[in-house]
Amino acid sequence: MKRVLGLLAASLAIGSVAVLAHGDALHVRGTVTQIVGRSVTIQPTTKGAKLLTFTVADHTEIDKVGKVAAFKDLKVGDRVAVEIPKNKTEAESIKIGAALSAKPIAAADHKHKG
Repeated sequence: MKRVLGLLAASLAIGSVAVLAHGDALHVRGTVTQIVGRSVTIQPTTKGAKLLTFTVADHTEIDKVGKVAAFKDLKVGDRVAVEIPKNKTEAESIKIGAALSAKPIAAADHKHKG
């Protein structure tokens, strides 16, 4: 019974930070909230998940919308998918998606075709 409860607790802990295990790496999806030096912090997509901070090395593979990118292309507000080897804090790869809008579109600015 203790083993079952331990496995359940471990599963909940992993799920609470929007982390998916795949092979020997963790995959995290989220939005970049801060970049300081080579350290990046993201808010995982899972509701209530804690911020996750990792480092970006020279060998970290980065692509943006399917094209090779550089660390300088990563911006606060970008949606990302990050692969981090288990028991490490350095990203192996980062896939950058479209940045989130800084402000929502006002209803008056959005025209419906009808």
